[in-house]
Amino acid sequence: MSMHLEVAKKAAKKAGILLLRQFGKKVVSYRKHGLAYVTDADFKSQTLIKRILKQATPSFNIISEEAEIEQHGSEYTWYIDPLDGTHNFIHNLPEFGISIALAYGNEIIAGVIYIPFQGRMYYAEKGKGAYLNGKKIHVSSRTSKQRYILMIELEQATRSSTTSLMRIMIPEKNRLRAFACATYSLANLASGNIDAYVTLKTHPWDVAAGMVLVQEAGGKFTTLRGKKGNVNDPGLIFSNGKVHERVLSLSRKAGL
Repeated sequence: MSMHLEVAKKAAKKAGILLLRQFGKKVVSYRKHGLAYVTDADFKSQTLIKRILKQATPSFNIISEEAEIEQHGSEYTWYIDPLDGTHNFIHNLPEFGISIALAYGNEIIAGVIYIPFQGRMYYAEKGKGAYLNGKKIHVSSRTSKQRYILMIELEQATRSSTTSLMRIMIPEKNRLRAFACATYSLANLASGNIDAYVTLKTHPWDVAAGMVLVQEAGGKFTTLRGKKGNVNDPGLIFSNGKVHERVLSLSRKAGL
């Protein structure tokens, strides 16, 4: 592993310990916008992660969910989600995670997803495969002709579009699930537990690490229209590759 990936793993692990100490306790939360909230735990995790990354790579840019963008003119950029699944965390649900990714230009070259409650450290580097706690992982081999599992995000801002998509999806040979945590969904996709993940509205820090993780595990991702995707695309489809075209056609049928 590269030094950069090791640093990201260290930061994620320490942030996970911090979050577990806060989990189940009363947390102070603030409304950001609409129905979105942020907690003190988000900020504490973010501060810890940024401190570790800056010590190792002081010249790298940083884009983090709960902070202003830090531009240093570098070709390298860290993408950080210090607590993905904040609402789960607030309600004492264990489906939450930490996501840290490194980009060179517009390409994600390394990523870490840590699920603290389960002690699961997922990581990948471009061209070097995807791993869970040191063991190589791969996406599932299920096809759209089998009963596959599809994860979907239930965002307030896209409720109408999501409802349309679900109406199309329900008669299919799939089982719909929603974790309300992109990192948790993408980690499970990369390790073969689920077969596809659709998000109609996302942010770079939500999916950056998951992009390299899924690709290195043998999966793929595109925009909702089937074009090559990147961290700045608001809507994306991730899959094991074998169900991708079917999920894509259903998305088009739903008018997305």
